[in-house]
Amino acid sequence: MRFYVAKYLLFWGVYTLIVILGIKHVNASDADSLNIYINNAESCIKYNYVKAFEFARQAQTISSKNNNQVLFAKALYLQAKAKSRQGYYKECLEVLHEAEHIALNEKDSILLGRIELERGRVLVDYGITNEAIDKLFKALSIFENAQMANAKAHAFIHLGRINYYSDNGKEKAEEYYNKALKIFSKTSNQEGIAQALNYNAAIATTDKDFEKALKLFHKAEQINKELNYQGALAINYHNISVIYQEQEDFDKALNYLNKAISINSTIGAQLELAYNKLSLASYHQDKNQNDKAITILEDLFEICEENGFLRLHSIVARRLALIYYAVDKLQESLDYSWEYMFLKDSLNNNINNYKLELLESKKRFEHQQQEKQKAISSALLTNKNQRITFTVIILAILFVSIILFFNLQTKKKWLKIVEEKNKQITAQSDQLKRSIESYKESQKQLARNNKVREKFMSILAHDLINPFNSILGLTDIIIDDKELDNEEIRNYSTQINRTANETHLLLQQLLIWANTQNNKVQLKPTSIDLNVLVRQNIELYQISAESKQIKLEEQLMDNALAFADENCISTIIRNFVSNAIKFTTPKGKITLQTEKHNNGSVTISVIDTGIGMTPEELAQVLNPEDHFTKPGTSKEKGTGLGLNICRDLAARNHGTLSVKSIKGKGTSFTLSLPSGK
Repeated sequence: MRFYVAKYLLFWGVYTLIVILGIKHVNASDADSLNIYINNAESCIKYNYVKAFEFARQAQTISSKNNNQVLFAKALYLQAKAKSRQGYYKECLEVLHEAEHIALNEKDSILLGRIELERGRVLVDYGITNEAIDKLFKALSIFENAQMANAKAHAFIHLGRINYYSDNGKEKAEEYYNKALKIFSKTSNQEGIAQALNYNAAIATTDKDFEKALKLFHKAEQINKELNYQGALAINYHNISVIYQEQEDFDKALNYLNKAISINSTIGAQLELAYNKLSLASYHQDKNQNDKAITILEDLFEICEENGFLRLHSIVARRLALIYYAVDKLQESLDYSWEYMFLKDSLNNNINNYKLELLESKKRFEHQQQEKQKAISSALLTNKNQRITFTVIILAILFVSIILFFNLQTKKKWLKIVEEKNKQITAQSDQLKRSIESYKESQKQLARNNKVREKFMSILAHDLINPFNSILGLTDIIIDDKELDNEEIRNYSTQINRTANETHLLLQQLLIWANTQNNKVQLKPTSIDLNVLVRQNIELYQISAESKQIKLEEQLMDNALAFADENCISTIIRNFVSNAIKFTTPKGKITLQTEKHNNGSVTISVIDTGIGMTPEELAQVLNPEDHFTKPGTSKEKGTGLGLNICRDLAARNHGTLSVKSIKGKGTSFTLSLPSGK
């Protein structure tokens, strides 16, 4: 008996121990799973918002089971973060509100700071500016006390966004972005650096500095690729697409836009996907595919309305109003204009509920109208036979009357109306074509003017620096050398005066050339003596050459006459000589040579014994699209545009340029022109 009792007690003791150990094992397993789900949710935020939400929801379930309030609040925070990235702002704010109460009760200030930061970010996107500022500064205060530099930098980013979206707030926005970039760089936070670069690139895009914007976006793109941060990478691609669309490089724009759409579709980023579709509509509009653009925008309008994308909603409404106006659908344009004004007003005054109330009122009105219509239909149905009989009689009378009395007149009237309408449409079409052609010509003229301005500045940099160096050198001698006698001072002053006069003449010639490029002054080709121009330029650059101990020589053929514009040819020779001095070593030699040829041409060559060029460098110099430059033998700087300027001037005078060079032996530049009389 005692044996069975002992056996019974042993059995229940072991069973109880197993149960107790089992419970502990489950709790330990739950704790491990909870940490895994939390970490997975935080990781997936970077590349898949749907997965991030699912992991956070699993963490919420386990933390609720174990009554772990802090991790429960953190799981809610991560769910809200995933929802906001998908664009579900209402749901996100509701979840964050619940998480905030738990964090306050648990006195977890760091989690509370992160919740406030996320609320501020969402409110910025939602267009509720005042509350967003309040939340962001609360977060800043918490992070400041906790010495959380990176979190503080993220708050600066979103404060910058608020200023960027406001009127005249671009400078303040850039200040906040740079504060954030400084912190991220100091802490080596690559994700933060990419984010700050993106927003600074957005400012450069607004300023139309597309070269700077692309440089910053590509830097951010490289970082996001290394981090596998798909959401940020999609934003990069979208922004790069916008720039290429602005530059009318539509193939590249569509390529990057499709990359962004692919990523956002995969990770469930609904808001960013909506912005992608807005850009896709712009792409079709720029390609004159208005029907496709309207279809995309109409769908996008409904998506914004369903998800509460207030800022984007107003943008889409405005775009629809404009595109309907462009295709002469005035009623639709007016409807969307009202929608835009309402949405814009709501956005500026942070009143989102206003639109919801209006939509509810509209639904109630439509419902009342439907009920009223039903009542009318019911009443009409009761008198159906009378109505049909009456209608038939009226229609018969009208039909006979029209046939007998107004048939011919009506035909003539409508034919006349149709003819007038056709004339109006034809006239409007012709006017539109003329306007488009005028616009295209204006754009081409603007591009030409910009190009002229760039070349003009390049000539100034090439042709003015040497005379001024000569003047400065001589004045330094007069100032520093106290033992100069009157004769020496007079000689130096004479040289300064001559150089100044030559520089003044050069400026006049440059002004004439610039006016010529702008078609303000026509070229005046005449028979000119190239030997005279050679001697003038030797005298002009004598001081510069002597300062580098370079010898200038001339080998001139008699009657070297060319038919060209003297100012243009002088500019080309000055460029040749200036470059020769720049790339010739001290004690070298530069020869200016003129020749006549049996083919009816005359050439002028500038040959130096300088450092020469490699075949690769020569190829770059000869490429009109490549502005090649490198320092001279005394570290002189250049713009790389000189030869292009010479090539342009030579072409305008029916001439050609050629270059020969051997590395370490020297270079020769030759200008060939039609022979003069």
